[in-house]
Amino acid sequence: MNTFIGALWKIFLYTIFIIIIVLISIGGIYYILIRKSPLDIIANNYTFSIPDNKQPAYTIFPAIKREMPYSIEFTGTVLPIQKTTLGFEKIGKISLINVKEGDTVKMGDVLIRIKDDDLKAQITEAKADLSAQEAILDKILAGTRKESIAVQKQNIANLEISVIDAKIDIITAIKNSYTISDDSIYNRADNFFNNPRTREVKFYYPWHISETKPLEDSRESIETILSAWNYSLQDLAPENDLTAYISAAKDNLNIIKDFLRQLSLVINNNDFSASDTQKTSIQTARINTNNELASIALGEKKLNEATSNLASAKKQLALMEAGATKEEVDGQIAIISKYKAVINRLNIEAEKTILKSPFEDESTISWIDADIGEVITAKQPLITIIDTSRLKVEAKVSELDIANIKEKQVAEARFDAFGKTNKFNLLVDHINPEAILIDNVPTYLVTLYFEEDTKEVRPGMTANITIDILQNKSLVAPIQSINNYKGGSSSVKILKDEKIEKRSVILGDRYNDGYIEIIDGIKEGDQIIIEEIDI
Repeated sequence: MNTFIGALWKIFLYTIFIIIIVLISIGGIYYILIRKSPLDIIANNYTFSIPDNKQPAYTIFPAIKREMPYSIEFTGTVLPIQKTTLGFEKIGKISLINVKEGDTVKMGDVLIRIKDDDLKAQITEAKADLSAQEAILDKILAGTRKESIAVQKQNIANLEISVIDAKIDIITAIKNSYTISDDSIYNRADNFFNNPRTREVKFYYPWHISETKPLEDSRESIETILSAWNYSLQDLAPENDLTAYISAAKDNLNIIKDFLRQLSLVINNNDFSASDTQKTSIQTARINTNNELASIALGEKKLNEATSNLASAKKQLALMEAGATKEEVDGQIAIISKYKAVINRLNIEAEKTILKSPFEDESTISWIDADIGEVITAKQPLITIIDTSRLKVEAKVSELDIANIKEKQVAEARFDAFGKTNKFNLLVDHINPEAILIDNVPTYLVTLYFEEDTKEVRPGMTANITIDILQNKSLVAPIQSINNYKGGSSSVKILKDEKIEKRSVILGDRYNDGYIEIIDGIKEGDQIIIEEIDI
């Protein structure tokens, strides 16, 4: 019985021993594998120092230089690369609206139109004029037919008769004007003068000499004028040039008109005792003189028109008989070019009455503020179009990160709407060199373009952007080797010649994989103690 109990006791002690050994082993494995960074163990940068005299052992990390990656993260807003707001260049009344907000349009689609009835009428008229001028050119190039020349000659004969008739009419008017002038002076005005047809002419009634002397001088001059005028009428004939006769008749009538006006002023004075019959006679003479001046003017106009028409017809006949000259053809071509330029200008003006979609790719109407019948002003914004097929992201990046962002740099964008796994590739296109103050913090506008199809992405979405940065080689150490990392003076423990040294260090950037940059205080290869292990 005692022997059996002793055996059980030995088995119990042996089991306890085994359990202790297992627990110690598990603890060692936990200490090594769990408390250490898996990345560091995999990197195989740790060494262990276990002295023979069983002094504390050390987990050591040799200070190394390596390229350290880290990421810059910021947000941006999705915007269309192409966006434009359209309006008309001039005032007008809206007659057509072809689209609404959200509609998809392609290049050249008519969006809005203002009334252009006047322009259409002008274009139609200009095209008709152009056709007429082109027909004239065709005739010029084809030459003139004999029948047309014969018709033109007959036209000239008719115009020559018209000129003769006009000359006869003006001759009659000149002779009548002399007769009226003769009657106005000899039968009417001379009733107020003694010896009117001599150099001794005197005003018949006693009157102020200062007013009658000019009348007497004028009457003496008129006697000479009437005499010469009457003599010249003997040579009046249709075959003569009548220019001088017409000019003389107008001059003579104007002199007599002025004389009668002066005489009327004197005899109509309240202090003058002329009878009503005498006054009426002079008034009649003045009216007759004015009528003759009008008759001469009308006859001269008719004669000039007839003469001009005859000259033009003769010139046209000469051209018809000679055929078209190079100058004539070139002149007609120039006229046609002028009409074409007018039509082109009108067409350009007509295009300004239409707003069309300007983008090559399909685009979307994002905003419209217009009503049919509305009168709009020049440059008034009416409609906004965005090209949703090509998008960009604009982001404001702080001054702390901007130095690490370069043009052509690759970036990733994620959108909350699509989940964290859905990402889009971006490329940095432009960095604005001028800072913008946001809450007194300098920021810089960065523009990034999508490198792939973005049909799912919409303008206005917020993009969460990440740019991975690979720095130059830096001296690094595990973050757990730093004493007072979160505050106070930072330091590390160095194992040198089996002695521990405490060194102050200046820290740089902390990286995502558990390392931190050491700017100063140690050098590459220094044995940094991470922690002591009691064995």
